[in-house]
Amino acid sequence: MERNITTKILDNTVISAGLKEIKTIDLIERCLKRYKLATSKHVFEETLKGFSNSTIKNCYSDIKVHETDEETLNFLLDYLEKRFPYLHRGELSSFLVALLKYAEKGKPYYYVTDDNRIRNKIPKF
Repeated sequence: MERNITTKILDNTVISAGLKEIKTIDLIERCLKRYKLATSKHVFEETLKGFSNSTIKNCYSDIKVHETDEETLNFLLDYLEKRFPYLHRGELSSFLVALLKYAEKGKPYYYVTDDNRIRNKIPKF
C-alpha cells in the first residue's frame, strides 16, 4: 500500500524560480525528497515557453502534470478568468488542480504560489 505523501501543487513562477533563479539550492530536488510535486497542464505549457527541452524533460520527469476533464476545467477557468481578470490561467489552473484533485478527495497537499492576489482570493472561492 502506498504511503499517503503530501503533494505540493506548484504554479509556474515557483517552478521557474526553482529552475533558474534560486541558484544556492536545488529547490525542486530538495522538495522531491519529502513531497510529491504536481501542477496543471497550463503551467506545464507556460514552462515550455521559457526553458530548453532538456531542462523541461529533467524537471518534469518528477512533477506530475494533471490533466483534468477539459470541458469542466475550461468552464471553470473561463468563469474564474472573467470573475478575477487580474489572475492568470496558470495560477487558476494550478489552484483548480489543488481543489479538484486533492482537497475534494481528502488527499494531503499544499498549494504553492508566489501570487498574493490568488492567496487573498482563495477564501472567497
